[in-house]
Amino acid sequence: MKTIGEKGIFDRTDGKNLKKNGFFLRNDWNFLKVCAILLALCAQICFVVEGVDVRRKMPKPAWQLEKELKALRQESEKKLAVLTNERDRLRSEVKTLQEENSLIRKELIETLEKYSMLAEKLKRLERSAAAVIETLKPEYSDVRADESAESLRTVMQSSVALASAAAAFCGEVEKLIALPGMDSVRAAKLRVMITQIRSQIRNIVRYNTPPAGPQGITTCRILKIDEKLKAAVFSAGYRNGLRAGMVLRTADGKASFQIILLKDFTSAGLFLTGSPRDVSIGTELLATGSKTATKQ
Repeated sequence: MKTIGEKGIFDRTDGKNLKKNGFFLRNDWNFLKVCAILLALCAQICFVVEGVDVRRKMPKPAWQLEKELKALRQESEKKLAVLTNERDRLRSEVKTLQEENSLIRKELIETLEKYSMLAEKLKRLERSAAAVIETLKPEYSDVRADESAESLRTVMQSSVALASAAAAFCGEVEKLIALPGMDSVRAAKLRVMITQIRSQIRNIVRYNTPPAGPQGITTCRILKIDEKLKAAVFSAGYRNGLRAGMVLRTADGKASFQIILLKDFTSAGLFLTGSPRDVSIGTELLATGSKTATKQ
């Protein structure tokens, strides 16, 4: 709405607009100041955070690294000392066990020697008793001895004759098997029977052979090893010439055995030197006589 005044015509709406514009200008200015303050604060916070990250990324100083290295070295030395003490303790325990094992083995060898001596003494006593019996009853003893010897010779001669006849029979059967027209299954059965008969013939020949003397054996082989007992079984026995107390050794001299048990064609002995690791099944052994002879 326009009015006429002393200074001229003016519009009342312009004044109202000016007041409104001034109000908004003042409010906008305050808003801008607040925004500027907030931006400054954000920039300062970002700078502080970036500064912390930079400080974190920076390498540690030398004095701090030396301090950490010194602490690690001290801890390593402590652990090394503990491990060294444990190692020394284990070594002492192993040494003690080895000494105890050595003492036990010495006691076992001494016991075996005493056993051999007692066995020889028993044999002498048996011979003395037999001599006494012959003295008391000479006629009866001589008759029984002659009868036993004669019976033994008869059995040996008969077994040898039977073995010879069986061997000849096996040869004739083999000739029949070789003829044409023979059933293959029956021929195979006869061959198996011939093999078994010849095996028994070899046993008869072996048992009818007189026992060899102690000087007759030179070598034999290991058939079995017992690591717990530290013993071994050999492929020779009393009839091959082995005797109780004899010593067998390997060709390289790393291991040796003393005979403690005898059978006709097998025997067993204990380790005198060496260990089960130094030998194996099939190892060849040399006979060196008795233990006392080897010491001399």
